[in-house]
Amino acid sequence: MRKKHSIRVVAIGAIGLCALASQAEESPTDLFEMTLDVDQRFGFDTNEGLTPGGEEDTKFATTRLAFGLKTETPIDSLSLNIASDFRFKNGPDDPGTEFDVDNSVLDLFYRRDTGGSALTFGTRYRHSDVDSTIPFGSFIDPNTGQIVLPPDLDNLNGDGTRKALSLNGSLDLFKDAPIGLILTARHDLITYDDTADPDLARSERLDLGATVRLTFSPVLQGNINVENYTFDSEDTDMTETFNNSTSFGLIYDASQILQYHGNIGYSVAEREEGIGIARMTRHKEGVVGSFGAIYEVPNGTISPEVSSVINTNGRRNTFDVGRVYELPNATLSGSLGATRGEANETNVIGSLSFRQMVPTGDINTQFRRYIGNDSEDDERLYTAFTVGYNHNINSVSNILLNAGFTTSNNVFKTDLNSRLRFDVTYYYNMTKDWNINTGYIYRQDDDETSETAHSHSLFFGIGRRFDLQ
Repeated sequence: MRKKHSIRVVAIGAIGLCALASQAEESPTDLFEMTLDVDQRFGFDTNEGLTPGGEEDTKFATTRLAFGLKTETPIDSLSLNIASDFRFKNGPDDPGTEFDVDNSVLDLFYRRDTGGSALTFGTRYRHSDVDSTIPFGSFIDPNTGQIVLPPDLDNLNGDGTRKALSLNGSLDLFKDAPIGLILTARHDLITYDDTADPDLARSERLDLGATVRLTFSPVLQGNINVENYTFDSEDTDMTETFNNSTSFGLIYDASQILQYHGNIGYSVAEREEGIGIARMTRHKEGVVGSFGAIYEVPNGTISPEVSSVINTNGRRNTFDVGRVYELPNATLSGSLGATRGEANETNVIGSLSFRQMVPTGDINTQFRRYIGNDSEDDERLYTAFTVGYNHNINSVSNILLNAGFTTSNNVFKTDLNSRLRFDVTYYYNMTKDWNINTGYIYRQDDDETSETAHSHSLFFGIGRRFDLQ
């Protein structure tokens, strides 16, 4: 499996670089950026594995290399980011000094829009230790701008490595024609090596969709949607789920400030789990649909929506109201609603996104409470809150603060797991390219089935950015 992942990453990188080279030859005056960042840090962590009762220090020396590439023309845009930590460490679980490569990331995004059609493609590959705690602000969906926590978040403890690969793409054809076609695909794969926890099992998700866009008039548009979703896990129950849905929708511009949208369809979902003669099948099907509106007000928009969907966990009815505010030097949006599942449980859901530029820096806050699927495709109630503040002390130094808190429990609000992370980093720019940095990180993991685990980490580093173009 590791060789297959390496081949995919190399192939994706090669495709991206070839596309970049062709764009650079055709439009040498368009935006082109290429950078290499090197950051060397020394420090220690009081409980690197974030295990209950862990009290022995781990000393580390980490070299992080990050390569960034970005190019943009009137019809194309391409970005590529590759980063990895090369670490020497000495801790309670290591007989001596150990070397490993951790927190490796590859992000690639490409978009081409000719006016009549558009193609987008993106991939993210992350290789990290199972017990590593990633800043929660890293889990922002680029399409929605909202936090989407990883499905295996509750089980990320202990030994071993985690590899996550995500591929997604869309093709929008005949954009300026009365009849158009949109094809979408997303593939997510998570695998583990050298782990003892049976809950850390390989899982794979595939989501395929097709939409036929119908333009009836300048104010009325229709769409026919077909979607197929599959999930496969190698957990103890060998869980497999399938969901197929078909729907028809309309979008009507009632006026310059009011738009209605709705769809109705039918969904069929099946779930298979168990081994041998104990294997069982769960079948759900029924009518699904949604109805909503977008109403423009002087300082933004209001968007109520009601929906009813079916998956292998049963029917879920949801009502929420979204609000977007247009503010000077700031962006503010949020939503509030309620959702009710087939087990007759009701939960409050909502979101908040706020970003403001201030004279000394910027503030960025994200909050979301939602129903999502875990690593076994079961429903869970997730709550996530992150806040970041960048304060410019003067022209050569700044301080960056980040805090994140997440909770996860089943839809009946039991089986609670929570995680907390706080970090503060001070940067001093010695020159345009060189900086020194020092900081502190606090982590906490609280599980109902075990003691609360704490970790304190201090580090000092020096970094440099190389401009390669």
